[in-house]
Amino acid sequence: WQEGSLRIVHEHMASTIVRSFLGAPRNQTDRTRAPRMIVSTPAGQYHELGALMASAVAEEMGWDVYYLGTSLPAEEIAAAARQIGAKAIALSLCYRENDSHVLDEMSRLRRLLDDDVPVFVGGNAVSPLRERLAEAGVVCPADLTEFRSALQTALTV
Repeated sequence: WQEGSLRIVHEHMASTIVRSFLGAPRNQTDRTRAPRMIVSTPAGQYHELGALMASAVAEEMGWDVYYLGTSLPAEEIAAAARQIGAKAIALSLCYRENDSHVLDEMSRLRRLLDDDVPVFVGGNAVSPLRERLAEAGVVCPADLTEFRSALQTALTV
């Protein structure tokens, strides 16, 4: 699609197929004692495949994942985290259309959460923002393998 060899409808169709695969229940074990995690995309971010991949990794590791969909403001993410007692938050950033808005949202989210709740942010738009996100107290794993390691560390803290 980005190269122009496919139409937008083809990208949407492929995304729908991948979404149905990633959104399917994976591990049906009892999660009542599992640590809880919020997964979403921040306000203005509508592409969810990265968030769904993070959900799949966390669920496979034994986390009880609450996937909240796309484009949630920081206040809503923080409210959900408080309500369920989340031990971590994972967000996906796909596009860089408004970096200052993303940075404001991430800073606000970090301020609204307890210090012991890590915020993980990954995705295509993170790389140029990595240093500024780190300054805001956000952890930016380079890939899903690094995300897995960070989640393991979060479980032991």
